[in-house]
Amino acid sequence: MYLNIEGAELKALQGFGDELSRLVGIHLELTMIDNFWVGAPCFSDIDPLLRKAGFMFVTFTEFYQVGRLKAPFRWPPKGHQFQVKALYLRDPVRQYLDRGKLLKLVCMADLYGQVEIAAEAASLYGPGIADILAGAEAAYLSPG
Repeated sequence: MYLNIEGAELKALQGFGDELSRLVGIHLELTMIDNFWVGAPCFSDIDPLLRKAGFMFVTFTEFYQVGRLKAPFRWPPKGHQFQVKALYLRDPVRQYLDRGKLLKLVCMADLYGQVEIAAEAASLYGPGIADILAGAEAAYLSPG
């Protein structure tokens, strides 16, 4: 799932409730500065919620910096990361994932260049995953 809803990410994630357990990954834009947007959560508010829900922080995929002269406020210092896009995935080693979720995790991890996580999930999926992925790739690449 991808979320970029200008400061409403925490409310949206809380609104999912137990349905968060159906997801294998979340990619979202987060603010790194407390109170950058009035009432909006920052990374330190979202991270514990996602970890508690069984996700692991994997990487930042994009960074948005602001310099002191261009900022509409006096802080942060030049070059400070004020927003990031963060990737969270399920940890296939620390929690049980059914075969459907493992397959989704393999695909999502691979899509974001997280080869090690994709390989771990694939090894837990068991025999036959190479054939499934090869068939999916062939179907995607075939004309028409």
